[in-house]
Amino acid sequence: MDPSTTTCYAHAKVNLALRVVGRQESDGYHLLEMVNAEIALADELTIERRQGGEPIIIAVQDGAPPRTPVAAIEDPHTSSLGKAFSLFCSAFSVTASISVRLKKRIPIGGGLGGGTSDAATLLRWCELHLLPPALQGTPETEQTLQRIGCAVGADVPFSLIGGSCLVTGIGESVEPLPWSLTGVPIILVIPPISIPTPEVFRAFREGGYSFSPPHLKKLLNSPPPQPSQLVFNDLEPVAAHGWPLVGTALAALRADPSNGLSPFQPVIGMTGSGSTIFCLPPTWSTSQQVENRLFASVTDRAPEGSLFIRSVFR
Repeated sequence: MDPSTTTCYAHAKVNLALRVVGRQESDGYHLLEMVNAEIALADELTIERRQGGEPIIIAVQDGAPPRTPVAAIEDPHTSSLGKAFSLFCSAFSVTASISVRLKKRIPIGGGLGGGTSDAATLLRWCELHLLPPALQGTPETEQTLQRIGCAVGADVPFSLIGGSCLVTGIGESVEPLPWSLTGVPIILVIPPISIPTPEVFRAFREGGYSFSPPHLKKLLNSPPPQPSQLVFNDLEPVAAHGWPLVGTALAALRADPSNGLSPFQPVIGMTGSGSTIFCLPPTWSTSQQVENRLFASVTDRAPEGSLFIRSVFR
């Protein structure tokens, strides 16, 4: 590979817990309290420095998931990649030209943070390849990257850090949790529908749903609760009501064909504002046998037409 070319991976995230705790009066943005965790599923970015020309050229490779808005991603004016690169160059007074070949694997509009993870990955590349060594990894640079991330998308600050984190505010406050879920299996079930995040929050507001009291800070000083005690999403009833296909999928996945006789009951949740549903084992096990059993139990229950993705936590 040409030394000016680098391949990077932008990982998807799931919201193991998401609570809507308030709303900012200044701009109307909802305040959240979330437990976010990275998974192995990732987009692949091949980034190359060029000599002159357009600041950034973006090309989405063939084989992207269904409903991927290729034209919007490739347009620097509408793409999270284009916005992140432009803000980086402006903030650090950098002049550069790059191309990005993007192999999309993370479905769009499913609450998995693919676009914002792509942007965060590009920002890290820019830090390492466009800044002098003296500016790399400094607190001041990190603060600037986080500020750029907030301007690009609510999940970018988390994706700049990764792992498992408590995320609060509108996404700008990110605190790593003192535990790792690395290797624990997760099955994603994606109904054939994309849900626009602003519409879900508008439905939350207009539907008279109540704010939840914040209480996840305690996780910063404790081991991980078992999945059934952690998984929760205030936006789930909103999405299930406004987009019935999501409600149907959740009900089917939570149905117990054994009528309580089987000790293996997957824990089912929804990430972000939907539509992706995730399925976890009853305990944080990394066993291959548990993963196989989890996948078998989910495929027996999921509605026809759903996309299945097997992954693990990072």
